[in-house]
Amino acid sequence: MTTTIEAPPAGEHRPARWRLVPAIGLGMLVVLGLALSAVDGWPANWNMNLRNPIDDFQSWIIDHKTDNPFWKFFFTPISSFIEGSFNTLSDQLKLLPWYALALIAFATIARTRKWGSAVVVGLLMLFPGAVGLWNPTMETLALLMVAVAICIVVGVPLGVLAALNHRFGSLIRPLLDAMQTVPSTVYLVPSILFFSIGRVPAAVAMVLFALPPVVRLTTLGINGVPPETVDAGHVFGSSRRQLLFNVQLPQAIPSIATGVNQTINLGIGIVVIAALIGAGGLGQEALDSLRTRSPGRGLVIGAALVALAIVLDRIARSFIERTTPDPGARQPRWVAPTVIIAIVALVIVGRAAGWLDFPLHWGVKWADPFDHFLTWARDTFRHQIAWVNDHFVADVYLRLADFFTNALAWPVIILAGAALGLWLKGWGLAGFCATSGVIIGLTGFWTPALQTTVQVLLASIIATLIAVPLGIWAGRRPRVERVLLPVLDALQTVPSLIYAIIFVYLIGVSMVPGGIIASVLYAIAPGIRVTALGIKAVPESAIEAATVFGATPRQVMFGIRIPLSLPALIVALNQVLLITVSMVIIAGLTGGGALGYEVVDAFTGNHVGKGFEVAIALALMAMMLDRLTQAFAVRFQPPAATR
Repeated sequence: MTTTIEAPPAGEHRPARWRLVPAIGLGMLVVLGLALSAVDGWPANWNMNLRNPIDDFQSWIIDHKTDNPFWKFFFTPISSFIEGSFNTLSDQLKLLPWYALALIAFATIARTRKWGSAVVVGLLMLFPGAVGLWNPTMETLALLMVAVAICIVVGVPLGVLAALNHRFGSLIRPLLDAMQTVPSTVYLVPSILFFSIGRVPAAVAMVLFALPPVVRLTTLGINGVPPETVDAGHVFGSSRRQLLFNVQLPQAIPSIATGVNQTINLGIGIVVIAALIGAGGLGQEALDSLRTRSPGRGLVIGAALVALAIVLDRIARSFIERTTPDPGARQPRWVAPTVIIAIVALVIVGRAAGWLDFPLHWGVKWADPFDHFLTWARDTFRHQIAWVNDHFVADVYLRLADFFTNALAWPVIILAGAALGLWLKGWGLAGFCATSGVIIGLTGFWTPALQTTVQVLLASIIATLIAVPLGIWAGRRPRVERVLLPVLDALQTVPSLIYAIIFVYLIGVSMVPGGIIASVLYAIAPGIRVTALGIKAVPESAIEAATVFGATPRQVMFGIRIPLSLPALIVALNQVLLITVSMVIIAGLTGGGALGYEVVDAFTGNHVGKGFEVAIALALMAMMLDRLTQAFAVRFQPPAATR
């Protein structure tokens, strides 16, 4: 997800009387709320019933996909290609000797002469097999390889075209913004509709979710080629094709590789969610661990996913950072072919000898102490955990949800959102917020959407209260930042469902494990990072000037650092909000109800029409939160930051 901040328009300063407008608007909303206090929830008959035509369309697809020319010559070949590619890759990966992928990973990293990293990556590649998860890991790896390959084939040409054709670039940019804003859950719906259930729709959902970074960074790389280099190509008579393939693309490779790296990370991030529609692999193993409440096995599966993510991340980075300190340090030309021949020979020997099974069989026994610890903690603090959970749900969540769903009339909520958009940016944002609210109501999920909003706000507030102080501390203390970095990497790498599995075992089925705890743990990492960046970006001249005039450290913090880093703090809040919205489905899997439950029910029951309606509500909710927080950042951006 990316967030862009625009400079506020010139002439934004308004007369002092305009400062009374928000107070007057708030007063009018209060009066309107009291006047409409008897109004019930969203009218039941105001429902577009989109699910009916969508379900009818799905039935028509099932009946005619074998004889309809469009399906026969477009979707069926795509499905066959993805399915065939996955099966071939999965089978071949499973037939490799147990050491083959570790050797390949080691040799790939060793090209950069980072021997320590190469050894660690090789050992990590062995970990899934050692714990008995080799076949599911290979299925996940094969699915990722197919999805990433499609992203590269589609995304790089789109990025090149967007860089060379500014009109096309301006058209595709809002689409990429929207694709990176909506939760990954939304992409499962069209995938199911057109490709049914299985690994094919899972791969399509991965492609849709992970495509934007490679498009954006390809465009960035092409545009980043120095103009004098392009001019030199023109001087020597290069055609546009020669200039692109011999000058621009080679120099854009680091940026493209970075986009591929982000695409891989996003693909891994959707692995567990895609298991709901038949992705299989490690994602299915994680869902099974949640159903059986097996935190130890969940921890093993999470560790296997983390190991795979680190291996793929380091391999992608090796192509980005492939540099040599001096020409004399370059490897002789015979080294690479020799290494390739040696690995191929070892693979052939291993397959001929039948060295396919791992010599180590740890299984999940190493996680037994973790199970015992959690069982002890659950039994020892059973009453305390139940008291905290029950009071939070009953006295905080349910009271707020009841206030939004029963005490506030739906016209007041929609007008309040529109008024906030009008105050922050103008009529355009106000109209978008009002229209989005009405459409959410017309989907038939007004009450679940408000309940989800309460969950998102609670999780975001808790995450922000943790992330901002830690981010400020890390921004001011480099040593603290160095200590926090590996912790933040771990928090963002571990699949969010793993947190939910652990806390469901401790707390039980509730909205707290997935809707609050897992969301907070997953969202604080970007919040801390962005806050630290904002604090470090405060000009030293402003701090020195305040110190010269006798400001205390507390005055410098609250009078200089925080006000000047306010846009970054709001961006941190933006990221926290979007991540907690994306965690809605995890809350649904752990008993959180609201839209999360509706999503899970739609996918597990193959109710595509219902899933389409929920996806619309989730997408509009995410886009409203994103636009409001961006507008808030722009409105309160200090003048010095806009120059």
